[in-house]
Amino acid sequence: MGVYPQGNVQRPARSPTPIRLPPQAGEEKICAVRKALDALERGVVIAGSAAMACLAIAVCALVALRYLFHIAPFWSEEVIRLFLLVAVFLGAGVSVRGRRHIRVEFLADLLPPRLKRAWYLLLDVAALGLFVLLVWLGIEAVEFNHAQKSVALQMRLSWVMWLVPACFALAAIFLVEEIVKLRTPKR
Repeated sequence: MGVYPQGNVQRPARSPTPIRLPPQAGEEKICAVRKALDALERGVVIAGSAAMACLAIAVCALVALRYLFHIAPFWSEEVIRLFLLVAVFLGAGVSVRGRRHIRVEFLADLLPPRLKRAWYLLLDVAALGLFVLLVWLGIEAVEFNHAQKSVALQMRLSWVMWLVPACFALAAIFLVEEIVKLRTPKR
């Protein structure tokens, strides 16, 4: 036991290992869900990164073919557009996790803490509603445009349009996780 400088108050000696609290009910399930979402995020980041790499390679190849060899493949712009769409939608969906989207916070910073939390919760619920609406409308757009084909690649446009509902569903899942994280008391 150590002694404070005043000499009359003693404090207990520190234990060498931290005390671990027993897991609360349902904490194992939360950890399993977080691990699954971590794996999903890693997969989406890898796919988005691959799309960005393919986009860069395709643009460089198109520029080289067009200006050095005076050849412009008929499919090149469509492929570039496809890679760009994949990268943007996957990036937008995964950026919801960890709140990595741009936010204007100067007005919210003026609010007291309780009102600020309520404001952010309101914004999160509104964004979640928007994501669900975009998933629903995206599925309708996929069904409506299923018969249409792209001009150069002759692939169904519905395959590309699946990016919209899939990525906004991903964003909705990650936003629900963020809302739950904010509402869960820290131990």
